[in-house]
Amino acid sequence: KKKEVFDPFSVIEEVREGVRLDLGMTRLSTTEAKMIALVLSGQLHAEELARLVYHALKNGEELGGLLDYVAAAKAEGSGNNNPNAIQSTALPMPPISVVNLSYTYLGNQGIELFGRVLCMENSPLRTIDLSFCGLEEAGCLSLARSLAKRKWQTIDPLRGIILSGNHISSSAAFLLGRALSPERYPPDSLGAVTMNGRTDANAVATAENPGHDEAKAKKYFNKRHGLIVLHLSSALVDTNDLEPLLKGIGPNCPVRELSLASNDLGPEGAATFVKFLEKNEQMLGKAVMPYLDRVDLSNNNLGDDGLRKLTAAISKRSSIHLVELRLSNNLIGASGVETMMKQLLQHNLVSLSIDKNSIGDQGCQLVAASLQSMKSLSRLNLGFNQIGSRGVNSLMRSLVACESITFLGLSGNSMKISGAVALAFTLAQHPRLEELSLDNCCLSQAAQCHIVAGIISNRWVPMKKLNGFEVGPPMVALDALQVAAQNLSNEECFRQRKDEQMKTIFQWMKSNRNPSHIANQLNNGGGQQQFNMSNDARGVPSQDPYQRLLDWLVKIPFDEDELVSLRKYFYDSDGGSEDRGSDGYINLKLRGDLLAALESDVADKIRDETEFFIEYAGSVGIDLEKLESCNTKTPWAFLANSFVDFSLSSSWTSP
Repeated sequence: KKKEVFDPFSVIEEVREGVRLDLGMTRLSTTEAKMIALVLSGQLHAEELARLVYHALKNGEELGGLLDYVAAAKAEGSGNNNPNAIQSTALPMPPISVVNLSYTYLGNQGIELFGRVLCMENSPLRTIDLSFCGLEEAGCLSLARSLAKRKWQTIDPLRGIILSGNHISSSAAFLLGRALSPERYPPDSLGAVTMNGRTDANAVATAENPGHDEAKAKKYFNKRHGLIVLHLSSALVDTNDLEPLLKGIGPNCPVRELSLASNDLGPEGAATFVKFLEKNEQMLGKAVMPYLDRVDLSNNNLGDDGLRKLTAAISKRSSIHLVELRLSNNLIGASGVETMMKQLLQHNLVSLSIDKNSIGDQGCQLVAASLQSMKSLSRLNLGFNQIGSRGVNSLMRSLVACESITFLGLSGNSMKISGAVALAFTLAQHPRLEELSLDNCCLSQAAQCHIVAGIISNRWVPMKKLNGFEVGPPMVALDALQVAAQNLSNEECFRQRKDEQMKTIFQWMKSNRNPSHIANQLNNGGGQQQFNMSNDARGVPSQDPYQRLLDWLVKIPFDEDELVSLRKYFYDSDGGSEDRGSDGYINLKLRGDLLAALESDVADKIRDETEFFIEYAGSVGIDLEKLESCNTKTPWAFLANSFVDFSLSSSWTSP
């Protein structure tokens, strides 16, 4: 059975199931907010609303006042006096379970109108997105009262609440947290109860004693029906607001995905979060937030110190394995990575994002050393981390043994030709890597060819998505794709190449089922089974990924970095007399395996061609004269021919 690929958006998509009303990125006025509230609450049908709008436009009346009049008439049961003789009979609420009001700038007044929809009996709403709506303290308190009222009336709980980009003040943080908690409190008590537990005389009894029907309230604690997605990114006005917010939410919240990104928490905020987890666990004797397995603390300036505190607390949650951890842009260095990887080895972590930090080559090597122990890791994002070729090479060696990886992010790291070659050899044999991110990696055309060669050398071509460059032109340059198909999307190029691979494998299997063909090979081999497994003209696939890759590499020209490396590899170029032998030739450096494989006559030939490295009349890189005279849209169409005099197959003689 094929192993399912981890989806980082699976939980958010789960709470977005059902009929959606998407008004995101649409700036709404107060009157428009009233219209939406009346329709969603079932007070007005859409057709009735259309007639009201037409009436207001025709007679020059204010639509807001007309809506208020109709709403009041509906509530009093005297709707027959309205201008359009609207019936006052109760209308069923539209079956909308997901409402997206992000970036609508509802404001405090608009959220008060929308709060009435939340409190409607038998409300079908399950997920609300109120991110970046301009909510301030008054709006947050109004939302808190509506949520508390919904919970007090035992209406089915909301499963997803997104409040990112608003302004949750210190005074509103605790009350909003209490409204989000699964515990039931009377709505009127929210204004009287403070974080320190001080209440007035009338609120004490109701605040300390939840509602009388605890059986109906149990669904608020359930991981299938309760609140499982809570996003509060860029919402806290001050770092100190995190403590009252968490205290209000409480340790029993069934949330699975918690996002506190972009709140500038710093090491102090990390300590507050750790204190909430550890202190409540000691008091209760059980895990805090028992279903929490996805945490996003990106862009919080945690630093290595905050990271150590956080990962230490996570490692103590042995009964609950963290699935996804996002720590992007947190000033994390190599020392922080070392501590983090040690603490997370015991968790079955599936997705780890530490991009936009500064772990460098050393940090990348530490990550690489831990990969073989992280058998469940599926997504790894190391983008924009100042990683060079040394770190990439170490990562590629370890990645071959980590077959669970399906996504790798290396964007923003300068990957030279050596890193591209190492990546190519990994891509040629990794069985499940299907998504690769290489944006802003400064890849030369030769480096792109190496990466593409690695992808198409993989027998099963698992790659589905690649960001960073178009793969069509390099595939055309390698004769792996028709010229007419070079402008296809990367996904379509991979699909076509995979179809070709499957067709070739099928033909090979079909030819090997022929008994006469097998007998001929046995007879020709002296009774031994010697099947031809190379990439010959008949399309028989090689079983060795390295052999398949080498067949493509002979078509890739050297780039400038490779030429410099070759000069340094074979020759001492400082020009001193001690660098020359008695015969006057520059001493060839003895570098182990490569020279050991070379025959003496080949070494002599390389010495004889010293002038080739000093002054070369041909082109290195793209021939600009040919580029100007070429009528094609891209230089990739003639890449292979422009380097034919300098390709590995024509300029070098293999031993």
